[in-house]
This record gives sequence, structure tokens and C-alpha cells, in this order.
Amino acid sequence: MSTTLDNLIDNFAQSNFRNSASAESIYAAQKKLEQDIVAEICEEQSQRIANRAKQLEQQEHARNQFKELRAVYIQCVFLALLIGLLGSHCYDLLKYWFYSSTTPDVDMTKFTIGLIVTLVICLGVCLWMFVSQIMKVYEMFIAKKD
Repeated sequence: MSTTLDNLIDNFAQSNFRNSASAESIYAAQKKLEQDIVAEICEEQSQRIANRAKQLEQQEHARNQFKELRAVYIQCVFLALLIGLLGSHCYDLLKYWFYSSTTPDVDMTKFTIGLIVTLVICLGVCLWMFVSQIMKVYEMFIAKKD
């Protein structure tokens, strides 16, 4: 490209400045024209590169948000299943208390242990989800600070 650009500038300068200027001023005009063309090309290329980088950054951001959304959905479904199981246990416990004469013999120690284990798992999952969200927010603040 450099040879083609030099030839074009030489031809342009020879045809436009041949009669009216000295060789030194023609050379200065050639160099000025070359610098202007190169600066314009560099500016266009830098804008194109910056736009492409911004586009790639937006795509990466959208991909990360989609991954985070998928993780949140999975967590919510898992938590909903656990809470449903806990609600079922609580319903069975209330049914046993109110209709103890009509329900078959239930081992209350195993039932209570199952209820407590389910409650602890639900609370643990809730606490884990809460702490993970706090850590994400903290990491975002640290990243913005830097």
C-alpha cells in the first residue's frame, strides 16, 4: 500500500504543483498530503477496531448474563422443590395432629427428624444463595473500584 500511496501522491503533486512551486515545496506538499491520508486511515481503522471491541464486549456481557440467569433458574427450581417437600411435611404433621385418630400409626421421631433435616437443607440453600449473591455484588464493586 505504501508504494501505491507514494505513486498516487507523486502523480497528484506533479500534476497540480509542477508549474507553480519549487521542488522543495512540492516535496513538503507531498509529505503533508501523505500524513493527512495516513492519519485519516488510522483514525478510521481505530474507530472500526473500537466498535468491534465494544461489540465483542457486549456479546460477552450478554453471554455472562445468560449464564447467570440459567444458574438462578436452576437454584430457584431446586429451592422450590425443597420448599414444596417442606410444605408437604408440615401438611402431614398438621394432618397427624388434627386427625390422629384416622391416620395410620406414624413414627413421629423419624417424621420429625425428616422435617428438621428438610428444614435445615432449605435454610442452608437459602443462606448459600444469599451469600453467593452478596459475593457477586462485592466482586462487582471491587471490579468497578479498580
